[in-house]
Amino acid sequence: MNTNTSTSSSKIKRFGILFIVLIATGIIVWIATGSSNVGNASGSSVSEMKNEWFDVAKKSFDLTVVASGELAAKNQVEIKSEVEERLAIVEIVPEGKSVKKGDTLAKLESAKIEERIETEVLAVESAQTELTNSERNLEIEKNSAAASQKSDEVKLMMAKLDFEKWLNGDVPKKQRELALALEEAEYQLKRAERNLVSSQELYKEQFISLNELEDDELKLKKAKDSLVTANNNIDMYKKYTFPKEEEDMKTKVETAESSLQRTIDSNTSKLSRIEAELKSKERRLKIKETRLKELKEQLVNTTIIAPQDGLVVYGTSVGSRWSRQDPIKEGRQVRFNETIFVLPDTSIMVAKIKVHEAMLPQVKMDQEVQVTIDARPGEIVTGKITKIAVMAEEGSWMNPNLREYVVTVELPGDAGEGLKPAMRCNGTIIIGHVEDAIAIPVQAVWTEGRKHFVYTGPNQTGDVKTGRASETFVEITEGLADGDRVLLRNPTASGN
Repeated sequence: MNTNTSTSSSKIKRFGILFIVLIATGIIVWIATGSSNVGNASGSSVSEMKNEWFDVAKKSFDLTVVASGELAAKNQVEIKSEVEERLAIVEIVPEGKSVKKGDTLAKLESAKIEERIETEVLAVESAQTELTNSERNLEIEKNSAAASQKSDEVKLMMAKLDFEKWLNGDVPKKQRELALALEEAEYQLKRAERNLVSSQELYKEQFISLNELEDDELKLKKAKDSLVTANNNIDMYKKYTFPKEEEDMKTKVETAESSLQRTIDSNTSKLSRIEAELKSKERRLKIKETRLKELKEQLVNTTIIAPQDGLVVYGTSVGSRWSRQDPIKEGRQVRFNETIFVLPDTSIMVAKIKVHEAMLPQVKMDQEVQVTIDARPGEIVTGKITKIAVMAEEGSWMNPNLREYVVTVELPGDAGEGLKPAMRCNGTIIIGHVEDAIAIPVQAVWTEGRKHFVYTGPNQTGDVKTGRASETFVEITEGLADGDRVLLRNPTASGN
């Protein structure tokens, strides 16, 4: 029994060694036959690849660029937190739910904002009271200023009237009185002189006594003194009295003018200060009213409403990996302007595929793209390019030099049913078409330096010039004709 077991074990070992040798031989042959091939047979048809020979013929084929990406909604709305502070989510609809415009998506805690609203209401009422008091104070000061200014204006008017009365009334009157007194003194002097002459003649004739003569002499002396006094009075008025009275009257007018100006300046300063305080309180009230309005809007914003129909997607589900570490859920705090929801309209979908920068010059607007979706295997959806990104997306940390551009392909409206954003997809962009040209599979063309050639026999090659190429076929512009045959592999690799 031990002998049988040993024999069976040896056979198994020999069989295993033989199997490994066969596999290794197959790998070496595969490497030798495929190391210098410029293409591969991934896209050729089964009927053309089942034989080693390919019959050259004219063929029409599409020129394509293949890229991968994911689906997205053509139209979507990002819903951000409009509350200017961090608040916790107290209610939220489940992700993936379809909602209608006006539905409640989430509610944030509102107790803090309600308390601040109550405080701000009291502040607004206090500011309104202060403003009302300032308005009344301003009105009182305006009335007081008008009264004091009116009083000084009356005093100035009276001072000017007194000056005019003195200048046009008192002064002429006084001048006439002084002139009249001078005329009377001159008249009395002449009369006294005549009377004295007459008395002297009568005294010589013994008609009057000596006493009467002396009386007339005394009267003449008094008349002369009266004339001197009258002239002195006129001189004194002109030199002293008139200038003194004039200066006194002018001073009263100037004093009244100065008093009026001081009152005006004082009133202006006081009213300006009160008006400035009033404007300050108006601004303070407006600021508090604005803040109260904002707080009320903030309170409204704690209830998040759907602005349109759509599929609920949490903001962290489409954000960066860092944000996904703290997903949207009840109890989580959200900051101001943070994206809470994305509402994609899945009625019209687009494919966002990434095209390598080397292939981008061949991609144009409105080119057709055949899109295959991983969630719908075997189905091809034809769309058109509607947008080509201007800036490239940076490569990952594993391949930082990679530069790819996002190309947006709009899918037909009837293709959106059942599709969801972020589904993986592949796009084949039809960049051109080769019509009725000599074409062979890409794996039949070989390269040595800058020369291209094909195998037309086991030990026979022929130089060719290539034209446009797809992933499966390449156009031959020179070197082959309709009816020729080429090998699809390197005949020297098998030792033939």
